Amino acid sequence: MQTTQESKSQLAKLMATENLIVEHKKVPTAYFNTKERKLVIPILKDTLTPEMYDLFVGHEVGHALNTPAEGWHDSVIDLKIPKVILNIVEDARIEKLIKRKYPGLRSSFSKAYRQLYNDNFFATEGVDLNGMNILDRLNIHFKIGAHLGIKFNEEELTIVDEMNQLETFDDVVELSKKIQELYRQQKEKQKEKRQEEETPTDEWDDDTEYSSETMDFDDGEEEDDDGEEQENRQSPEFSDEMDSEETENESFNEGEDKVESHTDEAFRNHEKELLCEDSTDYNYANVPENLNLDNIVIPYKRIINRYKKDSYYADQVDTSVFNTFKSKSAKVVSYLVKEFELRKNADQMKRASVAKTGELNMSKIYSYKFNDDIFKRLTIVPGGKSHGLVIFLDWSGSMINYLHPTIKQLLNLVLFCKKVNIPFEVYAFTNMYYPESGERKNAEEAEYKENDVLIRSFNLLNLFSSKMNASDMSYMASALLHGSASMYPNVARMAHRINGFPRWLDMQYTPLNETIFTAMKIVPEFQKQHKLQVVNTVFLTDGEGHMLTQKKVTDGEYGSSSRFMTTGTQIGVLRHQSTGISEKIKHSGCEAFTSAALKIFKQVTKSNVVGFYLVNSREFRQSTSRLFPKTANMDDIREKFMKEKSVVCTTSGYDEYYIVRAETDVDNDSELEVKSTTTRGLVNAFTKYNTSKVINRVVLNRFIGMIA
Repeated sequence: MQTTQESKSQLAKLMATENLIVEHKKVPTAYFNTKERKLVIPILKDTLTPEMYDLFVGHEVGHALNTPAEGWHDSVIDLKIPKVILNIVEDARIEKLIKRKYPGLRSSFSKAYRQLYNDNFFATEGVDLNGMNILDRLNIHFKIGAHLGIKFNEEELTIVDEMNQLETFDDVVELSKKIQELYRQQKEKQKEKRQEEETPTDEWDDDTEYSSETMDFDDGEEEDDDGEEQENRQSPEFSDEMDSEETENESFNEGEDKVESHTDEAFRNHEKELLCEDSTDYNYANVPENLNLDNIVIPYKRIINRYKKDSYYADQVDTSVFNTFKSKSAKVVSYLVKEFELRKNADQMKRASVAKTGELNMSKIYSYKFNDDIFKRLTIVPGGKSHGLVIFLDWSGSMINYLHPTIKQLLNLVLFCKKVNIPFEVYAFTNMYYPESGERKNAEEAEYKENDVLIRSFNLLNLFSSKMNASDMSYMASALLHGSASMYPNVARMAHRINGFPRWLDMQYTPLNETIFTAMKIVPEFQKQHKLQVVNTVFLTDGEGHMLTQKKVTDGEYGSSSRFMTTGTQIGVLRHQSTGISEKIKHSGCEAFTSAALKIFKQVTKSNVVGFYLVNSREFRQSTSRLFPKTANMDDIREKFMKEKSVVCTTSGYDEYYIVRAETDVDNDSELEVKSTTTRGLVNAFTKYNTSKVINRVVLNRFIGMIA
């Protein structure tokens, strides 16, 4: 279920008609940074009403759409207009504009401001509102509404009128100058009066003459029955930016010449009462989007040519190995192709429609006197969706014992795609590829922005592609089959002892998270290139990826990413900045990080995402129990795993996460065993035989159901 904070984040982006960066932080008030286009919302109490959230978000989006950073800076510094005046006037303008753009905010603003006023956030309880200075009266009038009956003299009514008509920031600057001068004049009169009386006066008193009647004002917009309510909150984005430069403007902030709004100050002092004091802070990190694929992806041509140059390994590549494999797999692949076509056609027929052709059906012409339907009909079957497949294969040391059966399943999938003409790409993710030049170019050379997650050195080996010719595919498949079959057993963490592949194809860490980030660029490009409607992405691995431990802080400075991971004091948030998509990292474990990355990947690419986790039967419970809910019965799940050779998990970021029994031998087809020569006995034997063949190729079986 989406939280109020998360839903209001989406509301802010929609209202601002752009992908704002929306953050929830432990800050005293909401603010908008116009330069970074970042809206920061404080972590408020859970008991606050939705209207209060709308007030905070709507006000700051009003600044986002209408307040120029340069204009604010120039007005405060160069024109020496006190911030408090500029802020009150600008708030009136931007809140009028945001309510005009989104009329639904009128009610929220009105209810929220009335609640704040009744809770004495403006420190007006027991105070004569008409005895306040001009800034306070303007502040309360434009925030709470005309129904309070605040009085203004004739000169002040002109100011109120102009505030109602504000449209541009230039209008704000000009009016602020007038208010500044009027405030100065009234302070001078107040000072003279005190000197004449030689007695202290209440700080709220003003020597202003008011109209004899309570005035009702309209701000140029249709007003709610309860009156308009607006907020006066000095944006920290502006405050922080100005503090270091405002020494030039100190004449407005010292002694009797200090420009004050008591209601504004009181509100800011009370704002902390809205905050959740014991809340967990949020810390954000961005998916790196400027990755250079040329430095990461190794084309299949380069891999094949390099393999052929290495005489020791090239001599071991026998293309007849792949030919034998194809021959043995032909029946199964054909069976799966048939299943795919049947499922696809069945789905299309569900969406079929029947239309008249306009031609007479001669077999019905005899019934023309009592039957209007004598025309031929045509069944229209809409075209099926075009699908593509991108596969990412784990090329890490822990895959050694499972690599050979995995390569066989992968090749069956490749042959299937070729047979049904589905575009595909296969990449192996590794951190141990060494180029011929000896000079590594990889993901570390990306143009990282501030808060981007830094990804470790890794590469993607493009093993197979639908663009390959038959010769290249045969060579690559034969090399992989021979190399994976030649592995020493039980040396998962001793990559240097592997003799099945050249040294430059060694296996070590599992850069799964790095691969997910890179896939956010690869998959959209693949989809665009082949003009596909649906892309299915598959990750074949034997477990979790390795943690990413750094993010860029500022130029030339790096900090530990533990600051954005979820801990006891903060919640880590991973986000894709260009789309504004973000996901919380539920806990400090690597699988939580991967789950968040996958959820972002699915939203960014619109791809179906399937994972296959290879695990042996001895390690099943220990390796997978964390993937299932705590209420799950692991005994029942393991029993199903042993019987069906796989179980499905749907809580790990994938659309479907298949935990596959790694000992499964995809070439070990069961023989047709006939126990009875009766018709029922033959049917049962044949059914069991075909079911066994498909189960032994679990990747293909699941894939069929996913894309058909």
